[in-house]
Amino acid sequence: MQKETIHPEARAAGRRPFGLYAIMLLLLLMALPAVLDIIRIQFGYPTLLLRQIATQFRDSVGILKLLLSLHPRDSVLMLISLIVIAVLLILILGLWFRLRWAWIGTMLIIGIGLAYNIRLYLVDEPQYVNMVIHVIAVFYLNERSVQIAFERRSENPRRPA
Repeated sequence: MQKETIHPEARAAGRRPFGLYAIMLLLLLMALPAVLDIIRIQFGYPTLLLRQIATQFRDSVGILKLLLSLHPRDSVLMLISLIVIAVLLILILGLWFRLRWAWIGTMLIIGIGLAYNIRLYLVDEPQYVNMVIHVIAVFYLNERSVQIAFERRSENPRRPA
């Protein structure tokens, strides 16, 4: 019976690489504009500071801005915001439990965001904050220790000779 080889970069079984925490934090940052939109729709902005933060984040997060351009009505925006929050939270939970589909889903979401950022950049409407968030997320998603945490494990421990 062969022993499974362990990568030298692999961490202890219960520990997660720093990059994983960074990705989860970036996904939470991506959910923040949707939360702020829900607050605006339900309660309005009680302070000028909250209104400024919400405006800045809304303009800097590509996926939400894309969805806003498609459906500007508040009722539709509320539903879209709830879906965005739910998807991002599911991805965060999947990343926490080191499920491969969550890594792939996060890579897809980040890839769509980067493609949208490139489009905005080409039409002279660059969103630099959004680009930085997505580029940092891609960097950490492709970091070796994070990839090891999500690599496929074979079902059959015996390898063909």
